[in-house]
Formats: sequence, structure tokens, C-alpha cells
Amino acid sequence: MPDVEDLTDDRQWAAARARDMLVAGGTTPPRPRLIGVMVASVDARAALDGKSGGLSSEPDKALLKAWRAVADAVLVGARTLETERYGSLIPDADRDARLAAGRPGWPRLLTISRRLDIDFAKTLSTDPDLPLTVYTEADATDGDRAHGSDVEIVTLPDVAPANVVADARDRYGAQVIACEGGPHLLAAALRAGVLTDLSITVAPAIGGEGPPLIPDSGRAAPIALELRDAEARAGSIFAHYTVTPGAS
Repeated sequence: MPDVEDLTDDRQWAAARARDMLVAGGTTPPRPRLIGVMVASVDARAALDGKSGGLSSEPDKALLKAWRAVADAVLVGARTLETERYGSLIPDADRDARLAAGRPGWPRLLTISRRLDIDFAKTLSTDPDLPLTVYTEADATDGDRAHGSDVEIVTLPDVAPANVVADARDRYGAQVIACEGGPHLLAAALRAGVLTDLSITVAPAIGGEGPPLIPDSGRAAPIALELRDAEARAGSIFAHYTVTPGAS
């Protein structure tokens, strides 16, 4: 297990990388961004034994939290939210830095549950105070549902990623949103043309039968990406791409 100095070094590296990637291409935030943050095996599988954590290294975990620290909101699929058991989103030091800068201490956690069949007890079991917004097409007036202290349910006629992202920007001022998947949500964001960036960690492993990173982009032509940066650390490759609007 890494010692404290190693962890601190990973966090410093991750924080600098996330900040640098936000201004990649000469554009200063808060330009609206939807950044896919994913880890995959060499054969482009998104999980081992059903969880992405099986592929994640200490630098990858640090980078994930660094993206959360700079983001205004984090978008994640409901099943991924239940499976991965989200707890404290960022370290206390990052929370303090956000508060000092006049920002909310935590990025808002966003999820999509079309039928509002999310298991709130399971989702909030790690942290009942998660700042969570659930987007749904279902009737959200059921007073018997048990929610956490900072859970908001938003009903939209269509909870497609483009509509959810647009509402989050209007409702919460969320200009920079980190999208942590799962794979189907990432693919839907690509199909809708709302994904602006892809931060991907390629882990030194072969996933075999795990889910593919992007199950089906739904596009007849390839989606063009521009490589902004790539580097190796602790055996993994960290690459950042921007999605070229309307190009293939």
C-alpha cells in the first residue's frame, strides 16, 4: 500500500493535471464542459468483477477526485451510483479550498432514473448527506419515498443526457460537469453530441468479459477526437481527448 508521501504526490499530480486539462486548447473555464472520466482495461473493458475499482490505481483514484474537485457537478448513471457506493466525493482539503473560493463544498451529484426506481437506501448507505439530484420522467410526488437530507428530484418530460445537462447548468450553474459513466450513459452523451472531453485511464490489465467502455456510440460514422495530452504513471496511461464538434 502506498505511503502518505506517495499519496500526496499522486494528489498533487492529479490536481495539476485536471487544472491543466480544463484550459487545454487555450480556453479558460467556465466554458461549458461535459468531461467523460473513465478507466478501462487494454481491451477497452470498463470493469473487473462488475466494478471499475478493479481497474483503478492510486493515481487514477486521485485523478477521479481531482476532476470532482474542479467540477461544478458530477453526472453518473443510477446503476453505477448504486454499485460503486459513492461516499465522500472529494478530500476535506479540496472541500475547504472550494469553500474558500466561494463555491459549494461538494460538487452536485446528478443521476438519471427514468422510472424513479432508484434504491435510495442503498445509494445513500455510505453517505446519507450526499448532495444528490435525481432526474426522472416519473411522478415525483410520492411522499413515502425515503430521501437523504440534500436530495432533490427533478421531473423532466425527457431525461436524455442533453436535457439533464441543460437543466443542471440552468438550475445549479454547473458549467463544468464530470461524467463518470457507466458506459451506457457515456455512449448516450456521445450520441447526443454533448460530451466535450474524454479523460481516460488505460489500466495495465485485460478485462475479458467485462462491459465495454462504450457499448455503442449509435453513430454511423466515427466520432473524431483530438488528443490533448497523454502520459504514463504507475503502469497506466492517462490520456485526455476533446471531442471535435460535428466532425467524423
